[in-house]
Amino acid sequence: MSFNYQNYFHTFFPEISPEQIGQLKEYVDLLKLFNKRMNLISRVDINRIWENHILPSTIAPKMVDFPTSSALLDLGSGAGLPGIPLKIIRPDLQVVLVDSIRKKTLFLRKVVEQLGLKNVIVLNHRLDTKHDPHQLQEKFNIVTARAVSSIENLWRLTNCLLKPGGFLLLWKGKEDLQDLKTCALKFSFKYHIFRPSTQFFCYSTRLNHLLLFKISKGVVTGESDISENNASTNKF
Repeated sequence: MSFNYQNYFHTFFPEISPEQIGQLKEYVDLLKLFNKRMNLISRVDINRIWENHILPSTIAPKMVDFPTSSALLDLGSGAGLPGIPLKIIRPDLQVVLVDSIRKKTLFLRKVVEQLGLKNVIVLNHRLDTKHDPHQLQEKFNIVTARAVSSIENLWRLTNCLLKPGGFLLLWKGKEDLQDLKTCALKFSFKYHIFRPSTQFFCYSTRLNHLLLFKISKGVVTGESDISENNASTNKF
């Protein structure tokens, strides 16, 4: 049975217009078309793009506050996940999609053009800690990364890109919890862990195992960096 994305968005995203839902559908169609030519997503997932990719991406602003008109960098964007779905449901975001593989950035530019997305920049670039040819330091309120690298490496790469008060948002699972705590001690950052509400689980089993790690730039004086009291927060 095909995924009822119309019901999902009408239930949980009543603010989204039919045009935005149409953009998401067009994006899914482009993923299916171009995945035949390049490895954008796992071929196992090709018939479950909505459940395994779109939902985990779009659920984030329902769990974590995204300030209005935030500048967002999607690191290792690849097929555009989560950056493209986030831009579609939150058109106020100013988005930079970064990937080191040229053919993937060509795909991303095709998506941006065909969907008519505004305030989106695509960079074919490999970020490192030694130089910043695009002068991206302290330009972003939010940096996102999904299925990319270790937490330690991601923090080293992105800490300098975040504005004061900005945060790194990672799509992870329970197996990454110890790594998060170890890195929090090492780098003295503050974090929160967000879990999807069970009401979403009937739409995607992938959400059963999803955790979002919000790692904030700067330590709040007087607060513990690691606390079981702030380690699990739910917006619902």
